[in-house]
Amino acid sequence: MKRTIFYVLCFLLLKTILIIGCNKKTTVVDTSDFIKIELKNKTFDMGSYDDNAFYDEMKLHKVTFTYDILMCNHEVTQKEWLMIFNSNPSLFISEVAYGEVQENRPVESINWYSTIAYCNKRSLMEGLEPCYTVEGVNFSTLKYEDVPTSYDNKWNLVTCDFTKNGYRLPTEAEWEYAARGGIHAVEEEVWPGTVNFDELKNYVWDTDNSRDKTHEVKMKQPNGYGLYDMGGNVWEWCWDWYFPWYTSKEYAKGYDDYYVSPPEIDPTGPSTGDCRVIRGGSWNNFPRYCRATCLYYYRPSFRFGSLGFRVVRSVTDMSLAE
Repeated sequence: MKRTIFYVLCFLLLKTILIIGCNKKTTVVDTSDFIKIELKNKTFDMGSYDDNAFYDEMKLHKVTFTYDILMCNHEVTQKEWLMIFNSNPSLFISEVAYGEVQENRPVESINWYSTIAYCNKRSLMEGLEPCYTVEGVNFSTLKYEDVPTSYDNKWNLVTCDFTKNGYRLPTEAEWEYAARGGIHAVEEEVWPGTVNFDELKNYVWDTDNSRDKTHEVKMKQPNGYGLYDMGGNVWEWCWDWYFPWYTSKEYAKGYDDYYVSPPEIDPTGPSTGDCRVIRGGSWNNFPRYCRATCLYYYRPSFRFGSLGFRVVRSVTDMSLAE
């Protein structure tokens, strides 16, 4: 009798273990297109004093990071967009260049709010932790047509938890460090991949070679970190609100003050603003706008055919374990 009870208990215990094992959620995330950018404990000079620098690049400042990131090696494509949303807002959906694949062109004509929605929905779909919170918004059921198309005060209050392992937009500092690809000169032009203008055509789609259209991602050479199209093709939305440095009394204080100033630690930009930063230049810009330090800005509701984005993930204990 005791032996029978023992066998029954063993059977029930084994069954329980199997049930728990079968119900345990396993997350499988494809990280093959993501490059680990080793930012942790790195300090760099953000900005530029080269002859083609704009005013808002010339507030040179030191930035230090305390973490690494995973950055997608290409801009989000139309194919990747359609895996999350059921409509393609892109202007360039025809007249693809010879030998290129339409669905591999970058998605564009998307506003900043929709990039936030994409990141959270993709994170949820892949079993990752969403980074963004917008009060009252359920991203799991959100449809593309529900994303604001005009300036929206509720969505402007979005918060980002940078400790989560899900998808998000890069900060402006993360973007510039990655775009430089290991080149950190501040007194000469730096494009993603080169400081030599004659080599620019190998890395960038701009007014000189784009033939007035976007192109399939990863057709040009990558920069020193293995990232494609960091210059040209489409502008890329960043997380930061834009800060007009050129209106500040601190503007262009000079090297002496700059080098004695303490570095910013993991900067994420101003807490409020009217416009979000964009980076990288596009197919319809001159080379000056495709430099690694060049920035521009638009209201988060703006969308047009030369504006897209790429995604990053913070490196956490979980982000490399899937």
